[in-house]
Amino acid sequence: MKKIWAACILAFMILSSSHLSTGALESNPLVQAAMRGDKAAVGALLRQGADIEGMDPSGYTALSGAAANDQIEMVKRVAQS
Repeated sequence: MKKIWAACILAFMILSSSHLSTGALESNPLVQAAMRGDKAAVGALLRQGADIEGMDPSGYTALSGAAANDQIEMVKRVAQS
């Protein structure tokens, strides 16, 4: 049973790390703007090519951060991108 649990943890770590970038320890402006519900900033960042799947140090993406902060319109906007 311990081997199965260890394999699951390892698989999760590998899959999770595939979205991390070299700047993973820094704040992600797109995530922060989405969490605030800042439509103008999110729009500008997306037009500039911001990574929609990029994470902040806590592991939030723009979509999950907006959802966690009840930013419904922002969830819709980010999901369409």
